[in-house]
Amino acid sequence: MRFMRSSPLKDEILFEQAYGFANQEEQRPLTPFYRFLIASLSKQVTAALALQTFEARLIDLAVPLATYLPEIRQDWAEVTLHHLLTHSSGIKEWDKPLAFKAGKNFLYNNIGYDLLGTVLERVTGRTFADLSATLFHKCGMNHTISPSTGDKLELQALYKDLATGYKREENSFQIALDKCDISSNPSGGLLSTLHDLHQWNLYLHHGKILSLPTYIRMITPHIMRENRWGEIGYGYGVEVFEKNGAFQIAHNGIIAGYTSTLVYYPQSQLHLIILENESYSSKEWTIEEQKTAFSLHDKIRQIVQAKVM
Repeated sequence: MRFMRSSPLKDEILFEQAYGFANQEEQRPLTPFYRFLIASLSKQVTAALALQTFEARLIDLAVPLATYLPEIRQDWAEVTLHHLLTHSSGIKEWDKPLAFKAGKNFLYNNIGYDLLGTVLERVTGRTFADLSATLFHKCGMNHTISPSTGDKLELQALYKDLATGYKREENSFQIALDKCDISSNPSGGLLSTLHDLHQWNLYLHHGKILSLPTYIRMITPHIMRENRWGEIGYGYGVEVFEKNGAFQIAHNGIIAGYTSTLVYYPQSQLHLIILENESYSSKEWTIEEQKTAFSLHDKIRQIVQAKVM
């Protein structure tokens, strides 16, 4: 976990600490330098890449998805890139009708961001891994990657500094060996570290990735959603809301074995990064189950918010 204040003049780490084990079986202590799967924090990267591509005039956020992916045959003709970025597309699953008319409601899903990754590859002629690597290099994120495999055993073999992920089911823990396809990297498959996510926040929120008008578009609440914090706004890959007087631009992530939180408090220029190699397993993500899954992270956020006010 890292809690810090940043300004154009200096960065100040207010608190940084690692707890527990990177690998319980080997009793290997966790340090702030380990990599983690960052789950849905990956969406923020994909959103930024999409907006850079928009600034380069290679895509239009308001045109139908089929403009870029004509092979898409589902009944998704009205879905735009804007809808994908804001989870307002109505897409539930592949080969199923939309849950609602695009733009009329919020329905969180991973398919939309994976489709965005495919669009970016199509219009640029580059792989998502290559596009993201260029961005990470610019931001000084030397330990962040879009991996070439979603197999956790293979990831552990490739990256010795990857903390082993564990799933929590009631009172028991087991190593998370769930496999993902790399096509899901744009929605949740990136690897990163505390330091690199600190760099990401600095570059994103201090105008080094996007122009000011595009950044404002990214952090503007385009649609409202209900979650464990109440009704909050959703921009492009970011949640934007005020809680107990503290304005924040944030996102959580959860994938088998890993839970993550990334928050920026613009009024005080404070950053909070929490990476955990443990996740709560659930079949249905109700509000109550979200509270359980992110209970530790939310307690820390409440402590930080008290300092921000």
